[in-house]
Amino acid sequence: MSNDGAGEALPQHDVRVVICTLGSPQSGLGHLRRCLALACALQHLCGVVDFWVEDIEAVSVIRNAGFAARLVDPETLPEPGIADMLVVDGYHYDDQFIKKARDRVSLVLAIEDLPDRFLPAHIILNSGTRAKQPTQLYPSDTQFLLGADYALLDSAFSESPSREYRTEVHRILITVGGSDPMNLMPRLMQWVRQSHPKVSQDVIVGPFFSNQEEIEEVAQSLGSIKLWTNPTNMRGIMCEADLAVAGAGHTLFQLAACATPTVAIALFANQLIHVKELAQSGAVEWVARWSDNNLGDRVLTAVARFSRVSARSSLGRAARKNVDGRGAQRVAAVAVERLRREQTYD
Repeated sequence: MSNDGAGEALPQHDVRVVICTLGSPQSGLGHLRRCLALACALQHLCGVVDFWVEDIEAVSVIRNAGFAARLVDPETLPEPGIADMLVVDGYHYDDQFIKKARDRVSLVLAIEDLPDRFLPAHIILNSGTRAKQPTQLYPSDTQFLLGADYALLDSAFSESPSREYRTEVHRILITVGGSDPMNLMPRLMQWVRQSHPKVSQDVIVGPFFSNQEEIEEVAQSLGSIKLWTNPTNMRGIMCEADLAVAGAGHTLFQLAACATPTVAIALFANQLIHVKELAQSGAVEWVARWSDNNLGDRVLTAVARFSRVSARSSLGRAARKNVDGRGAQRVAAVAVERLRREQTYD
């Protein structure tokens, strides 16, 4: 890996985009998944998209999605003339990194989910909150895309789900994201079984799970559990579920787009803003942080409450109303239009 700016010329296309992000057992898959959704939308609109990542684990995920992936050091930036647009998604991309990036590309788009960071990008995207930002701190040309209308989801999630809320709960989906560093999944499986002894469970095992053996043992002992290892049809699995118990990361927006009633657990501090906003709008049932006392009792209480079809249908419909799955297309359209203006002024 090289510490200096990368200088290889990209193929000639209308627009050249570089996305800098991360994906690993420590950071999970949320950053990478939302960047892949945006990459698909940008590629459809304008040209070539390359990923520059710091985690070897992310490379295969990106290449399997059909994009080029390059392993770089965290501070690596494209040399002038190599890219037209730079997209950054990661907490270590700070204001100094963004300032340098603005000198090298026509447009910098920063994906953010923390409320108190100053990133002087051309576009700030935060799908987790509609709250106004302290715009006086930012360059006068900074544009804000705020709220769940801009949640970056694969285009499959834009399709309106054909869903009927069954009187009885038959299937409960359990998912915590691409990794399970808190070893929460085995406990969730047991709590859900305690609440619904006869209900089938669909359990998502992400690519970065280190506890798969334990999960398999729990599944065998409990019975009526389908393990899905890094599935490619998440939307289909979500649409089949009568209820979901989920970590409050990127998956929460996918479930909302599927109108799947969801009981959510915040696994990391950066998830608190959007899970609280979705809960306030009636789109999700937020239980607690993963480390809160009596988490098991709280999960049991919430899952039992949504045995009632009226409660599930109300939650699911509110979720889809808040997240229509078209965020990636909206962001791509805004970014490309803004890029055209910036290049005109250059």
